[in-house]
Amino acid sequence: SVVDGNSLALGGHGFQLGDKGGGAWTGLEAIKAVLLAGDGLGPATVLATMLEQQLQASGLGIVEKMAESSPDEFARLAPLVLEAASEKDDVAMAILFEGGGYLSDLAAKLWQTTPPRMSMIGGFSDAMLAWMDKSIAQRMSPVLDEPEMGAVYFAQLQSKLSSDKRN
Repeated sequence: SVVDGNSLALGGHGFQLGDKGGGAWTGLEAIKAVLLAGDGLGPATVLATMLEQQLQASGLGIVEKMAESSPDEFARLAPLVLEAASEKDDVAMAILFEGGGYLSDLAAKLWQTTPPRMSMIGGFSDAMLAWMDKSIAQRMSPVLDEPEMGAVYFAQLQSKLSSDKRN
């Protein structure tokens, strides 16, 4: 977030260390839940059947298939979590509530900087709005441009701030 030349960076630590509430994180959490259920250490979930069908694997086959996968490949599993949640699967709903709660907390923290508007980006962001705190989700605005343009704008702003400090 950049408001009046002041920058606040929260999260954004990448798939392995963050991305909570994003599509890749959601897919990873689904796999973890399915593996725990398969070991008898977690609650049963319809995600097991869904993931096994999509991945054409079960148990250790899922681990072998996903061990070297990219964040995009994990994100492709996120719609299954939405589907399972629509069937009232407790595990899927818990994943989405956790992600939505985190995104709500993150947005609330960013709102403290009083930005004029806030948008969520990413292929899974629209779906997560339904799992966020209603008062936060209602304040979100549609994106104005592609995410890459935000990165360009941020780089230009950082360059200008650096120039201003040197002068």
